[in-house]
This record gives sequence, C-alpha cells and structure tokens, in this order.
Amino acid sequence: MIPPIEQWVHGLQMGLPWLGLLTLCIAYRGQALAILGLGGEAVDWGLRLRDPPVPAEAKAAVLAGAALAVVLPFLQEWQRCREITRASRPSDRTR
Repeated sequence: MIPPIEQWVHGLQMGLPWLGLLTLCIAYRGQALAILGLGGEAVDWGLRLRDPPVPAEAKAAVLAGAALAVVLPFLQEWQRCREITRASRPSDRTR
C-alpha cells in the first residue's frame, strides 16, 4: 500500500513541471504566442544572461524547495526499503 503522503508527493512531481511551463508562458506571453504563430512578436530563440541577474536568495529558495519536494521523499523511501530488506533477511537464529 502506498501511503497518502507519497501519493501526494508523486502528484506534485507530475504537476510541477506543467506549472513551471504555464508560469513561463504567462511571464513571456508574447513569446508563447509567437511560438504558436500568434501575436505580433517574432520568435526569439536566443540565449542570453538575465539582466538583472536572479538574486541569490531566490536561487536558494528554489534549491530548498527542490530538496523538500524531491530529495527528502526519495531518502524516506530509500530508508523504508532498507528496513524491509533487513526484515526480510533470515536471522542468525533460523540458520
């Protein structure tokens, strides 16, 4: 049985990339429309550094959020698998 919290985390992992894409489309609406062949802008596929750069606090917040939403649930599942593996091994008394 998969616990509800794990189901919730997996649901977030499936939905957050789409939320990120939607956020980009809203932030750069003109370019999103241009990619679809709509709107008045031309598609700009150029890469350039952001001006002004993203603040260090924002980068730290994203990394902390990723750790909470991805790394910690993974570590929890890994620990549970280790416990089940230990429990399923025959003990020294049964040999």
